[in-house]
Formats: sequence, C-alpha cells, structure tokens
Amino acid sequence: MGGTTTEQGQRPGAAGRWPKLASPGAAAAGLGGLGLALLAAWVLLTALTRDVQVSRDGAAVVFAVGTGLLGLLLARRQPQNPEGWLLLGPAAAVLAVLDGGLYAVLDYRMHHGRLPLGETAVFIRGGLGPPLLFVVALVILLFPDGRPTRRWTWVLWLYLGRTPWTWIRSGPIWPASLTRCWHPPTSRSG
Repeated sequence: MGGTTTEQGQRPGAAGRWPKLASPGAAAAGLGGLGLALLAAWVLLTALTRDVQVSRDGAAVVFAVGTGLLGLLLARRQPQNPEGWLLLGPAAAVLAVLDGGLYAVLDYRMHHGRLPLGETAVFIRGGLGPPLLFVVALVILLFPDGRPTRRWTWVLWLYLGRTPWTWIRSGPIWPASLTRCWHPPTSRSG
C-alpha cells in the first residue's frame, strides 16, 4: 500500500491537501529566535532612547525572558502540551509590546514623528499589551497539562466568555494620546 510518491513528496491523488508544516520543535525554535531578535531590538532601542521606564525598569523583560525560556523548553520537549505554547507566544508578544513602546518614544519624543512605522509601534503597544494580561490567567487555569481539571472547567468557560466582553467594554485600542500628536489643540486669540 502506497509507497510511491511524487517529486514534491506527495502521494498521487493528494493534490488538494495542505503541505506538511514544520515540526513543533522547529516552530518552537522559530518563536525562540523571534524572541531573541525582539530582545536584541529592546537592547538597541533602550540604548537609543535611554528610557527604561517604558519596560518597567527591566522587570517586564526579565518576565518575558523567563517565561520564554520555560515555554521554549516545554514546547520542544512536550509539543502536545499547550502550556509551553501559552508561555512562549506571550513572551514574544511582551517583547514586541516593549519594543513598540520604545520605538514610539524614539519616533514621537525624539524625532517628532518623522520615523517610519511610528503609528504601527503605538498600535502594537496599545493594542497588544492589555490582552496579554488575560493570557496569564489562562496559563494558570490550564496548569499543568494544558487541560482544566473537572473542578475548574466552569471557571475556564466563564473566563473565556467574559474575556471578549471585557475587551469590548475597555474601549478603543487606539490610544487617544496619538490623536493629540496628529492634531494638536489650536488656540484662538480673539
């Protein structure tokens, strides 16, 4: 049964199927590499802006690196366990939020909005940051094997139902301070 394959590695008649994706270990290594690149960007942006307050004096970076290393270890050793992915993905996202904040400081405070992608940096900082808080609780609820225990299942469903409602109620993702940068108040002397 079926030992023949085409040059592309597919069996005859498998033309409509999705190609095989990279292994979970390779995906975890890719997310880890992305995290390292974001960490290097954080170091560079912190040196350029001389502003460590954006990253909570480095505490957020320590959190991101610690959870990223733990997530990388779990995702590579036990790829079927969602805990590793729930730690690795948000660790990279925290670094992206910090980089976005530092780039926004560099663009708007130091270069007065002349750098490219300043608006995108503000959007990443304001749009990705608050939802990351919800992922931390999800990691705790799904500890240790990625499945809630029977006692906590109702809490998980309540949490998953409440989270989108909270995001919607929290208002616009786009910060109002950016609007003031584009449209400074005008004073009319009469």
